[in-house]
Amino acid sequence: MKTILNRLCFILAVSILLTGCEGKKVAEKPKPEPIVGKTTQDITEYDPAAGKVVSEGKYESSLVKMAMGNARAYGSAVENIQLPRVNQLIEMHRAATGEYPKTHQEFMDEVIYKNDYKLVMLPHGSSYQYDVANHKVIVVKEKADE
Repeated sequence: MKTILNRLCFILAVSILLTGCEGKKVAEKPKPEPIVGKTTQDITEYDPAAGKVVSEGKYESSLVKMAMGNARAYGSAVENIQLPRVNQLIEMHRAATGEYPKTHQEFMDEVIYKNDYKLVMLPHGSSYQYDVANHKVIVVKEKADE
């Protein structure tokens, strides 16, 4: 009888300890919202000293990098469609006024907002920036693709 009572106490103690010893949950990173079909007018000023990489808009398919392939292909496709369009608006502004926008704010007011131009959103980690010195919009990435 004593052995049965000892076993029951042991099982009860172990079950209490196990239920009270839950591991801490690691805080999950919030998932980024989907970007397909969304547009933006968020174009910041390019700062060459910021240490970001200017995108070349190229995409090379590789079976090894298949998991990231779709996002990279989407990003380069968006770049190759959007950049010529917005840079054409800059040239149209120059043709109409005789000069390029002198500041980032003038670019936003006279080219983007005046034409109500919206760009397709880029994949996370990439952003549109206006290069005031070279009078064009570029895509800048947080870090180079590996």
